[in-house]
Amino acid sequence: MEAIASRMNELLNELYFYVKVQNVTRAKYIQQQLEEQLVSTPLNEQLVVNYLVAKYGYALLNVDFENAKKFLNQIEQSKHLLDDQWCYRFYLFRGLHSIIWNSDFANAQNSFEVAEQRLSSIDDAIEKAEYDYKMAFMYYHLKDPLHSVQYITKALDIYRDKSDFRRKCASCELILGLNSIDMKQYEEAEEQFYKVLDYANSVDDKDLKAQVLHNLGLLYAEQNKPAAAIHWLNERLKIEQLNYLTAYLLSRENFKLGRTKEALSWLNKGIELCQYIDNREYLMRFHLLKTYYLNVSKENFESAYREGIAYFYKEKFWSYVDEYGEQLAHFLRQQEEYEEAAEYYALASEARHKIIEMEGLN
Repeated sequence: MEAIASRMNELLNELYFYVKVQNVTRAKYIQQQLEEQLVSTPLNEQLVVNYLVAKYGYALLNVDFENAKKFLNQIEQSKHLLDDQWCYRFYLFRGLHSIIWNSDFANAQNSFEVAEQRLSSIDDAIEKAEYDYKMAFMYYHLKDPLHSVQYITKALDIYRDKSDFRRKCASCELILGLNSIDMKQYEEAEEQFYKVLDYANSVDDKDLKAQVLHNLGLLYAEQNKPAAAIHWLNERLKIEQLNYLTAYLLSRENFKLGRTKEALSWLNKGIELCQYIDNREYLMRFHLLKTYYLNVSKENFESAYREGIAYFYKEKFWSYVDEYGEQLAHFLRQQEEYEEAAEYYALASEARHKIIEMEGLN
């Protein structure tokens, strides 16, 4: 019985490893082996919850949110059985889930704090790199490029020495490229993305290639080159199905070109995707996008923007407070409502100072 339990534990660690290095093919193979073993092998409580954590990570790797949510609920009932290593893994996955599922950054930060506490008892450089990688991912989404680059650089320094982590190195390069966009270092971002695209093509990694193509679309969108952005986003859709991020960019860039019908089609698809996963951040962004480009009344424009800015202020999405505060201030100035315009210019300025404080540049 001990030999069987040892083999199951070995397979669970293998599954976790292939999830960690983002090797979908090998992870699927190990997952199938585990399923076959489970037909004839009952697991003790400890192995059951470890198995759920491994399955949770596997579901997130495959962007299978339905099963991820199911596994999360099951683990929450038995997480007291997890040892430090598996507890660390669980909270890393939970933090990642909070970011990619519905942009719940408060819960992500709480999860990563628990993971960091468990990490202190784990003597493994790769696990430290995993923590740094997830923190970099979170800080990118919080629009804090300074901290994101610091964390991803530390992770990349460790991954580079490991031959099994070439795919993870490519993912690090993607995060560096995304931060380069936020810092308006567009040539650097382009160089980083093409490096990853070359790697993805060389190993026929369609998922990674789809990510790069989306990011190239974002790169050109941020440079106000909508036609080029749409080209790369459409290339992405030839490989993988639509997600809300690509839908948002396709809607916005089509609006810029005056293609209102196409823009509204992508917008409605994006809203539907966001409603399914309850992503309030992008539901609000889609609402404001529609408000900005359609000829709504003055009252509706102001109402929508005030609501959106209040939401982003409450959630501490300072980059959005800055962006939408500036847009509303400009609109109010055109309406000759100078006092209210000044109020929102000041709010946008406050948001920029908040971003600087977050980056520790004061």
